[in-house]
Amino acid sequence: MYYSQHLDELRKRMISCVYFFVCAFAVCYCFSEKLLLLILQPARQSLRNVPLVFTHLTEGFMAHLKVSFWIALLFTFPFIIYQAWRFIAPALYGHEKNVVLRLSVYSSMVFLSGILLGYAVITPCLSIFSFWIADKWLTPMPRLHNYLIFTLKTSFFTGILLQLPLSMFLGVKSGMLQVAKCKEKRKIVYILLYIVAMSFSTGDVLTQMLLALGLISTYEAGIFFSSIAGHGKSESKKKY
Repeated sequence: MYYSQHLDELRKRMISCVYFFVCAFAVCYCFSEKLLLLILQPARQSLRNVPLVFTHLTEGFMAHLKVSFWIALLFTFPFIIYQAWRFIAPALYGHEKNVVLRLSVYSSMVFLSGILLGYAVITPCLSIFSFWIADKWLTPMPRLHNYLIFTLKTSFFTGILLQLPLSMFLGVKSGMLQVAKCKEKRKIVYILLYIVAMSFSTGDVLTQMLLALGLISTYEAGIFFSSIAGHGKSESKKKY
């Protein structure tokens, strides 16, 4: 296949993803009110009688758009993985196809599980903790926009956080990644992880450091479990 044919195939795959996302966004917007209530459910349970307020005229409308956008993106994620798989599959050998397929399936499952964990567990716990440490003379007035962004970022960040060790473990297990390289590139990876933490934080340095610490911890956990996978692989080679 020529280079121009590859580009044409890639363009078709990307256009298909865009069409799928637009359709998913339209459907999600039709149910945006129910989706918004679903996302705000942890807040209603953890904050009890504390109402969410909005301070801008279009904030309520933008909340519906943001919820529809992120939920549509979540639904489009498996379709994007499928299109990427269809694009690269012809260039892979049989064992490479199995590795990439397993990595895609496991990573997607862990990513979605992390989103559910962040939504159902971490967000309510952080909300309760934040109100608990506040002074009793302070009147809480959580803003709709801030809580919505906080919930979405926490959920997606948790998904990314959990799949990092799994991706590293499967990469080493399949031979596509080396533990020595992961250890050697620690400083560069730490900088990249801090940049990721900055993109998910609310702007203050403390939040950035906590998020970066979480990412670095999962990276080190990935190195630890990958070392076990690499050791088991070397032991099996010695037997043969």
